[in-house]
Amino acid sequence: MALKDIDLKYQGGVLTTSKSLAVGGLTVAGTPMAQPNIQLPSDHGAIAWTSDPALTTGTSASANGFIYLARMPIRTATTIAKVWWDQTTGPTTPTAGQNFAGIYSSAGTLLSSVNIDGKTGNGVQNATLDAAQTVSAGYVWMALMFNAATAPVLMRGGGLTAAANVFNQTAATYRWAVNGTTTGLTALPSSITPSSNSQTGVIAFWAALS
Repeated sequence: MALKDIDLKYQGGVLTTSKSLAVGGLTVAGTPMAQPNIQLPSDHGAIAWTSDPALTTGTSASANGFIYLARMPIRTATTIAKVWWDQTTGPTTPTAGQNFAGIYSSAGTLLSSVNIDGKTGNGVQNATLDAAQTVSAGYVWMALMFNAATAPVLMRGGGLTAAANVFNQTAATYRWAVNGTTTGLTALPSSITPSSNSQTGVIAFWAALS
C-alpha cells in the first residue's frame, strides 16, 4: 500500500486514518490497540498514581515539619483538581494552619496547595486544591506536610524506596523524596530545589491525582 493510500490526517493534535496502520508489527490505527491487562489510574477515575493501590502493603509513620514528595507521571496535558493519599492512622491534634498537601512542578514551583488540618480520619483521604492546575506532559510531585501531636502513619509500597530511586534517577528525579533536610516547616514553600531532594526519612507513600 502506498503511503498516500492510507489517508492519514492530522488535526488538533490527533492523527487519524481510514485504513489500518501498523508500526513495528503493532496495529496503532484502524483497530484499537490492545490494552495492558493491568489496573491503570484511569480505571479508577484518576490522572496519575504512584502505583496500583492494591500493591500498597506497608506502612510508615511520618514526622512533623518535613516535605514528603512523590513523583507523579503526567502522560498528556491535563488539569489536576484533587490529591489523594492513604493514612492507616490519622494525625492526632493537628496544629491549626500547618498541615498541607500540594503539587510542585518538575522545576520545583508550587503550583497549588490545600490545607489538610481536618484530614484526621483513617483510610484513603482526598483534598481539592485551592486552584485547579493545568499541566503539560512530564511529571509533577505531590507533596504532603504534617504538624500534629502525632503525625499520621502513611500507607506505602511494600518494596524498598531506595530500589525505586536508584535506577537511572538523580535527586532531582527521585520517585519519592524528602525535600532537603530542613525540619520544623509550617507551610509549603513557594518553591523547592529538586536537586536538594534527600533519601533521609523518605516514605514511598501511595498517592494519586484526579
